[in-house]
Amino acid sequence: KKPPFRLVHAGWEMQRLPRLFSTSSCPLLGPRGTICSTSLSSVFVSSSSSILIGRGRHFAYVTKVPSKPPTTPSPASSSSSSSSPPSSSTPSSSSSSPSGQTLPKKKSKSSAHKNNDRKKRTPQSSSSSSPPPPPPNIPTKNYNKKYQNNNPRNNNSNRKNYGRSSPQQQPQQPSSFLSALSPSSSSSSSSSPSWRPRLPEFSGNALFVIPHVRAGRLEQALFMYKAKPDMAGASAIIDHLWKSAPNRVPTPANANLAFDVYHHLIENNIVPGVAVLRPLIILCRAAQEYKAMLSLLHDMTTKYGSPVTATDFGMFAHAAMMAQDGKAASILFELITTSGKVDYTPNAKDFTQIIQTLYATGNATQAIAVFDHMIKQTKVQPDSTTYAKIIHACGDAADLEKGEEVRKLVSDANLLHGQVLTTLITMYGKCGELQKAVDLYESVPDTQRDQYVYAAMMGVFAEHSPTKTLTLYDEMKAKRLEPTLSTVLGLLKACGQQGDLWRARAMHEEIKTSYPSLYKVIATQNTIVSMYGKCGSLSAALAFWNTIQNKSAASYNAMIEAYAANSNPQGAHQTFKELKKAKFIPDEFSYASVLKACQDASDLPLGKEMHSLLTEQGLGSNTILRSLLIDMYANCGSLQDAFSLFILFPRPTPAIYGHMINGYAVIAPKIGLELFDQIRKDGIPINAYVYSRALRACASLRNIARGREIHQEVVAKGLFSPEEGRDSLAVPLMRMYGECLCLQELDEIFNLLKKKNTWMHTARISAYANANKSEEAIIFFFGMIEEGHEADLVSCVAALKACTDARAMDEGTRIVDIITKHEQDYTRNHKVMHALARFKSVGW
Repeated sequence: KKPPFRLVHAGWEMQRLPRLFSTSSCPLLGPRGTICSTSLSSVFVSSSSSILIGRGRHFAYVTKVPSKPPTTPSPASSSSSSSSPPSSSTPSSSSSSPSGQTLPKKKSKSSAHKNNDRKKRTPQSSSSSSPPPPPPNIPTKNYNKKYQNNNPRNNNSNRKNYGRSSPQQQPQQPSSFLSALSPSSSSSSSSSPSWRPRLPEFSGNALFVIPHVRAGRLEQALFMYKAKPDMAGASAIIDHLWKSAPNRVPTPANANLAFDVYHHLIENNIVPGVAVLRPLIILCRAAQEYKAMLSLLHDMTTKYGSPVTATDFGMFAHAAMMAQDGKAASILFELITTSGKVDYTPNAKDFTQIIQTLYATGNATQAIAVFDHMIKQTKVQPDSTTYAKIIHACGDAADLEKGEEVRKLVSDANLLHGQVLTTLITMYGKCGELQKAVDLYESVPDTQRDQYVYAAMMGVFAEHSPTKTLTLYDEMKAKRLEPTLSTVLGLLKACGQQGDLWRARAMHEEIKTSYPSLYKVIATQNTIVSMYGKCGSLSAALAFWNTIQNKSAASYNAMIEAYAANSNPQGAHQTFKELKKAKFIPDEFSYASVLKACQDASDLPLGKEMHSLLTEQGLGSNTILRSLLIDMYANCGSLQDAFSLFILFPRPTPAIYGHMINGYAVIAPKIGLELFDQIRKDGIPINAYVYSRALRACASLRNIARGREIHQEVVAKGLFSPEEGRDSLAVPLMRMYGECLCLQELDEIFNLLKKKNTWMHTARISAYANANKSEEAIIFFFGMIEEGHEADLVSCVAALKACTDARAMDEGTRIVDIITKHEQDYTRNHKVMHALARFKSVGW
């Protein structure tokens, strides 16, 4: 309740500033100086000519007052008192007796004696002379004690007039310290002095920010910080945003506010140090803002050169794995391999997270390099999880040699069981070594085969032998093993590979009724869409896709894949646009499906557009997408673009070699076969896909001798065994024999197949139509429909060609009706339009 006071004494002025923090126009914002001490409730800041002390919300500002210029006294008046008349010869230090006698001068007591014996002290006169001003550049802390005797607090006569000095003692001061600094005070009367109090010099507003932060007044702290940002204030605010959150789990809004503080620091050209970056990293991890956290990794390594400690490295590795950021994982790997960047050896968990991030983002080759550095340079012992992840990477890279090396390490560590075993089975399937996958599966005792072992083996058979997948499913049901999500997905993929629409509908209904919990999973629903697309029923895929609620990016990818399976690039492109319109970011699977549709329809302009988009998005270095781009360019006849991407691979996988052979198989099949021979000479493992591309080159050359040689080789390797359900090479072999007009050998392969799909029937129909056996081709086409297979446009074109050659008008008309009622837009297919025009020319 005391009014604001001013104290002017001994050349110093103290002015109390009530509610300093709530004053928006406070002139003390942003000064510079030295912080002498800080605590929760008090702050003391000083400089050479000013002091700021305070407690709580109230501060006092103390500044040096300019003294009057000293006057040179005359010799006559130098010994006289300033209060006596000039004519008096009485010294100012002496007192007169009642009789007029001069008394001797008394020695003044010290301040300590006066405090100890206050009753005996004689009060000084109120008219006593004012103390002299302090000497120039007097230290603030070592105030001269001889002036303490003249302090008003030690003068009993001046107690009532404390802080109220007379105008004769000091020059006229403004009534308020704030008004002294206001622009209006400069236009005051001439009696006001022209001087201004010197502001204390601080490094920023941390002095005002920290008390507000500790008191929980975040808005006031942010106001002070933005007026003059500094690292101490930023660190205090960010740390408060993390620690004040419930259970120390900040919201995304808190993370955004922390980044605003961080960016405000950068905008003012202040390089953030560890005191700001460390709490910001911790806050981002607690809020699960992994992408924002990884942006700090980029700033620390490229802009500021801040050190990455062991704690930082572990948090960044986890964030990269959660955000699936392959670029961040590559930066972490570079920090490990570059000496001086990190004074810390990552543990097995850190390496595992980096490996998983790299292979999950399509950088399987770099993931293998991380594993090599782990076991050869750092000598860190991998655990079972690390082995499982690197085996997965070997499968994605189709690196069978490295996979065998890892299997030997696993056997030496006695870890060939559980997750490592199932991942090895999957790796052999991806590398095309079906027999090794079967041998490893059969090495597991029947009593130890759980649902996870069955799921791994069924996933391998789903790609190479769909029939065997369904057989294993029956065995698993006989053992009353509950299927996992991987099992259900493998079953749906197997039905899609078979192309049997009737079996696909039956499996859909069985999963819906028997496993309702797995049926509701979004991954299951997406796979059902893909299954119908592979079975050639685009209408069923689209109908089910429209029933999916809360579609994810993978849902759009599944529909794009369904369009791609039916060679419909326009539908795939339209769904791709809808994905972006739904504010999803296209990933590698989105681009992969569109590129597959462009490849099948030979749509080179759309393929180049996708190439440009994925490059702008930063996916140009993705191994899978680059491989698909090679396949798309090669299939569209742009071998120059395909070769420019091919040479970017330091170590191409068998699949990439297969793409190049496929491109040369159409334009220069002889070069394609030469490339195939070079692969075998270099010892690169050849899978079923590479053999299928080589068979296509043989078909283009009509080199039956070389085609039979490859046929014998795939049978010897176990890649083609119709009796055991391994029939993935059946269609390439039938097409090769059909182009070479070897219909007898084609029929032998066709009759060996236990489960026949639309593609197998189409290969046979096309072969007979090209061999001018039109009547047999027409019979095979309608027989396929009677067996329940849905005719696609390729089979319709082959059958219509046979009807045109045989002048079978009635059968041709039925085929035309099938084409016009087909769910695909046949008017965009130039082969269909050519066949219709040719049939019309003969009398339809």
